[in-house]
Amino acid sequence: EGSMREAMAVAFAAAGVAHNVEMPGRCNDVHAWVTQSKVFLLTSPSEGLSIALLEAMCAGAVPVVSDVGELGDVVRDGETGFLVPSRRPDEYEERVLEILDDDPRRESLSRRACEVARGHAGMAAVSRRWEALFDRLSTPAPHLSDSRGAG
Repeated sequence: EGSMREAMAVAFAAAGVAHNVEMPGRCNDVHAWVTQSKVFLLTSPSEGLSIALLEAMCAGAVPVVSDVGELGDVVRDGETGFLVPSRRPDEYEERVLEILDDDPRRESLSRRACEVARGHAGMAAVSRRWEALFDRLSTPAPHLSDSRGAG
């Protein structure tokens, strides 16, 4: 959906890949789409740690993302996906094609991406961080002595 939909359809047709691209528009069952995806592409010029990225990685999609913000916390270039340092579309294209042209490599990247995403944002990892925070908050601060002396 959106103002670029028709232009994107024309571009996909011109590139000869329209038969490989679906543009379902707004949908309520994103999980069904993500689990079918081989690649997760995110070209944002700035980004925090994307929840959509983590979800896609957990579902097995290999990320090809901008090297911005906190994306590098989970996307390790060449290990869990690819970080693209420039905003040049051809660099994203090269990485996507590299993934799609090499099934064993894609499967390896996919497994590792899922492991890292779950290790970073899975229930067990988040529970450990909450427990550590609560432990720190419940521990009394050490007594700070007055360094000025008594008088």
